[in-house]
Amino acid sequence: MEHRIKNGILITFLLAGSILMIILGFASLRGKTSDEQIRIYINGELYKEENLVPGKRIRIQQENGCVNVIRMTDHGFLMESSTCHNQLCIQQGEVTSDNYALRALGNQVICIPNRVTVELVLNNAESVNPDAPDV
Repeated sequence: MEHRIKNGILITFLLAGSILMIILGFASLRGKTSDEQIRIYINGELYKEENLVPGKRIRIQQENGCVNVIRMTDHGFLMESSTCHNQLCIQQGEVTSDNYALRALGNQVICIPNRVTVELVLNNAESVNPDAPDV
């Protein structure tokens, strides 16, 4: 009988420890940011600069009624929605630290009708010119 009680206590402590580890793991992921940032320009002037927080959305509502929504992802961002008529900014897709050198607009997404430009800024790397020759 005493052996079963000791086993029960041991199993209870192991389960409690496992649950605590899972909770601490999720808590450490919450609010995680990276070294990367985005800069948002309206009419060519800096509107906002923010660290990347995956899943965070930034809504830009201008006085003229133009609205753009930017969604941050694990390693970049995308234009999630826009009130512009052609929706080309949404079709430009996601900008990430892995794909920006291969994109036509590099590290930017541009909404010409709404005059909004969003760019990915890599704080932990030197500025790279995608047109520069490989040395």
